Amino acid sequence: MYTDSTQHDAQAVNAALHTTLAHALDNISDAFIILDHDWRITYVNREAARINKKPAAAFLGKSHWEEWPASVGTNVEQQYRKAMAEQVTVHFEHHYFVAGTYDVWLDIYAYPIDNGLAIYYHDISERKQLEMQLRLNETLFQRTLADAPFPMMIHAEDGAVVFINHMWTTLSGYAADDIPTIAAWTERAYGVGKEVVRDRIDQLYARDTYISEGEFVITTRDGTQRIWEFSSAPIGRAANGQRLVISMAADITERKQSETSLQRVNERLSAMARDLTEVEGRERHNLARELHDRVGQSLTALNINLMILRVQLSADALQRIGSRIDESIQLVEETVEAVRDVMVDLYPPVLADYGLSAALRWYGTRFTRHTEIPVQISVVGDESIRLPAHLEAVLFRVTQEALTNTARHAQASHASLQLSIGTTTRLVIGDDGHGFDMTQPVSTNQKGWGLRTMRERIESVGGHFLVASTPGKGTVITVEVL
Repeated sequence: MYTDSTQHDAQAVNAALHTTLAHALDNISDAFIILDHDWRITYVNREAARINKKPAAAFLGKSHWEEWPASVGTNVEQQYRKAMAEQVTVHFEHHYFVAGTYDVWLDIYAYPIDNGLAIYYHDISERKQLEMQLRLNETLFQRTLADAPFPMMIHAEDGAVVFINHMWTTLSGYAADDIPTIAAWTERAYGVGKEVVRDRIDQLYARDTYISEGEFVITTRDGTQRIWEFSSAPIGRAANGQRLVISMAADITERKQSETSLQRVNERLSAMARDLTEVEGRERHNLARELHDRVGQSLTALNINLMILRVQLSADALQRIGSRIDESIQLVEETVEAVRDVMVDLYPPVLADYGLSAALRWYGTRFTRHTEIPVQISVVGDESIRLPAHLEAVLFRVTQEALTNTARHAQASHASLQLSIGTTTRLVIGDDGHGFDMTQPVSTNQKGWGLRTMRERIESVGGHFLVASTPGKGTVITVEVL
């Protein structure tokens, strides 16, 4: 009686444990099946049924190989038979693919039990897709680097060159085997300057942002010198923990050569412009002198002769032609004054004798007298400092042109001249006229041509020319020359 009761209790406990275990297996996130020694399915949990899209009962008693024929002859069959025969646990991944039925990656554990084989597996399709996408991205990244149209190198803080692309080897002439390390690259490319460059490269590994490193002269394998413009950025760490940097270069040799040639052309043009300015100044001076020596003196003599003639006329003749002689004398005096104005405009003596600041004051006074527009003039700096004659002439002509624009177009009530003399000479010419819209193209009227002429004059001597204007608020022209 005692034995029967104990056996009954043990059976009850065993049944309870079996129920609990079955319930636990049915609720785990992994799929779980059990096969007997004849490869027949004796248990399928809920997750396995879900993955295979059939009720668990539909699998029971069926052969594994008949239920999943796609596994026959594959690594799945090899691994299961190994686990069963050798009584060992196996772990592997397998891609089940049957068009229209299966397309799933499984992570599988199989281990022997007393009555057959227990198999755990779970769906890793999403992970495998991510891995494949990562591999694809890595392949595309490596191909992008390899085929990039400019030199690229990835290097580690221990000095190893991890990657070097086709353009780097093509333009430098060095094969990847020639420059396996940063030390080898700097030795070949920079020669005596290698230590300085290597120190700068060593500083890159501590950075966490992109940096433009500037221009460097490298020596290629055939001894040619090229100019490369470098930039670098950190890209994380290698598997061994070494910090990695990607360095990119642009071969700007031809561009720099073109810039040098252009600079030489600009220098020649500037020299020609200076020469032309000086020639213009001399010609203006010669023409003014000719007007003074020939036309001016002749007009003065003519005026004297007319006055002598008037004195020598009889009373009767004076009565008949005296008024005509007076008109002639007046006309000659006006012509003399006009010739003097032309002479002054051609070459004001005050500019040559006393310099730019005195000439600006003189011209501002003269401008006010002729236009009735007051000009406020201020000079900052040492007025005794003389600029080169061609610069003084250019600045004076720009002032003339700017104030002429003010008189003709601005309808201004006031104008100003501010001259600052120092390392850089700065001239600011302003008015309170109606101004103009800077966003609209300047028309090709007299004002438009005047602005263009002023700009060309200043730029021809290497200066800077800036116009600022607002409708209703006047115009300011700023000029700077060294």
